[in-house]
Amino acid sequence: MEKRRHIRLLAQDNAFAALGSRFTRVGRVKNISPGGLAFEYITNGETDEDISQLDVFVSGNDFHLPKVPCKVVYDIPVQRSDVNRIFFQPFVTKQCGVQFKELPEDKSAQLRDFLETHTAGVAS
Repeated sequence: MEKRRHIRLLAQDNAFAALGSRFTRVGRVKNISPGGLAFEYITNGETDEDISQLDVFVSGNDFHLPKVPCKVVYDIPVQRSDVNRIFFQPFVTKQCGVQFKELPEDKSAQLRDFLETHTAGVAS
């Protein structure tokens, strides 16, 4: 059963998320909505103790949405044959889904701007 309240939009290829205070999980945003996002990253198992916030930014652009309060909903390994050929153990590709917590108005406005200008259609 689908639990999402918002339609997910595909993010442009140059959109990235950085989770945690030390940015130990950084990767390309797969999809995003007003309620949260999913991003894919490569890890060697290192973790960040504080994962209660994330930054969203666009490469080659001045867009940066810093310190968005969030909660990790899932963090699972994904099978990607193209990445698995390039990287060997101990590297693993993972997808992380986060739910945004209540945002102050300035961050909500920045998120709306991102959704309007840095997405490329509805995700399946």
